[in-house]
Amino acid sequence: MSRAEETLRGQLPEYFRPIIEFREILKAHGYSLDKLDETSEKVKDNNYIATCDEETIAYYEKLLGVTYRFGDTMEYRRARVLQKYNTIVLFPLNF
Repeated sequence: MSRAEETLRGQLPEYFRPIIEFREILKAHGYSLDKLDETSEKVKDNNYIATCDEETIAYYEKLLGVTYRFGDTMEYRRARVLQKYNTIVLFPLNF
């Protein structure tokens, strides 16, 4: 039983808990909520270069023009993307 399913079961009135149909509905909703939780964690992690996954770091490399070399570790790739990102001037030079 998943954590979300247990939470949903706790919100269900006592007289509905033994009914098989309600248990199956809670199981399906619990699975969906667990997947939603995993996806939201992935989105949160991908918002930051220091914690993003390989797919997102590849996107940043392409966006910033950083070339990927076979065998580079994720930490090294993140450091190179951060290094390139920090060279971008956020205001005009004639400011």
